[in-house]
Amino acid sequence: MLTAIVLLLFVPATLMEWLTVLKHSEKKVKVIHIAIMLISFVLLILYSLSVTVPSPSEGITQVIEAIFHLED
Repeated sequence: MLTAIVLLLFVPATLMEWLTVLKHSEKKVKVIHIAIMLISFVLLILYSLSVTVPSPSEGITQVIEAIFHLED
């Protein structure tokens, strides 16, 4: 049921926003917009299906520690 609600609300909102982006944006902006909307759609569908998505904070912390040679 939650998946149907997500689809019912997300698809029309995305289409209306996409029409605006299509008219007033460069190709680079369109590609970034599609990527962000696709990621958010996938995450919403996974959440509606009760799939646990791991937090990216642990990976980000490891990358920052590797770059700046930080230790606890």
